[in-house]
Amino acid sequence: MSEKKDEKSLGGMIDVSLVDRFIEQVDDRGSKIKRSLAAAVKLWIELPADVQGLLLDESLKTDSFIALVRKIVDDRIQAGRKAGLKLLEPPQQTQIPKDRKAPRRTSP
Repeated sequence: MSEKKDEKSLGGMIDVSLVDRFIEQVDDRGSKIKRSLAAAVKLWIELPADVQGLLLDESLKTDSFIALVRKIVDDRIQAGRKAGLKLLEPPQQTQIPKDRKAPRRTSP
């Protein structure tokens, strides 16, 4: 595969189950692997070094990792609010009238 002038290849050996789950999710959501990886890289380079260090802890199990990510996000949101930053409010629950059914979700 030839590279474009403004692109560079990035690779590494990653646990097969993680790669399989990633590819399955990308396919299920109708995305592209290249765009998903680019989004992950953009997110990574914007994270502070201390957060990157926490996320690199290979001893974290999946549930612990997810809990850590949620805590990091929650802590950052709270810090932003304390600093007076205007952040998006949590989505409001919409009430569906009792005489109407909730719309069905359709898969793409």
